[in-house]
Amino acid sequence: MSFPTGDMLAALSRHMHFQSLEQALCERHPELTGRVQLADSRGRPFLRVAVSGKQSVGLLRSRMGHADIWLIVDPVLDSDPSVWPVTTPDGVLVDALHAVASAHLAGEPVASPWRWSENRSSQGGVLRLRWVRSGR
Repeated sequence: MSFPTGDMLAALSRHMHFQSLEQALCERHPELTGRVQLADSRGRPFLRVAVSGKQSVGLLRSRMGHADIWLIVDPVLDSDPSVWPVTTPDGVLVDALHAVASAHLAGEPVASPWRWSENRSSQGGVLRLRWVRSGR
């Protein structure tokens, strides 16, 4: 058996990636610095931003079927998470996490295009926004 094992190296790599995401979030959005925490659940790291006493917005890596994905979950437990491809650049992930956390802190809906899990406006996002505004 070699030391460290492949599992140990993978866990260390995940942890270091979340540390860099935490640093990037604090550098890009310093107003959230006091609210950001790198946490761990069952050996899986995640990044959270406190939006109230017990509620947080979180960024975590998960699996959907056979694919690894990024999830941004908010404190509204019955809401759908924001799903991002595993290849999403770190800057986009931290900006998306900032958008969701800032919306909750302000008591407002998540702004478009972030609410559609997109980092820039698209024709589809514009059409979805019109649909929502029309009340259908």
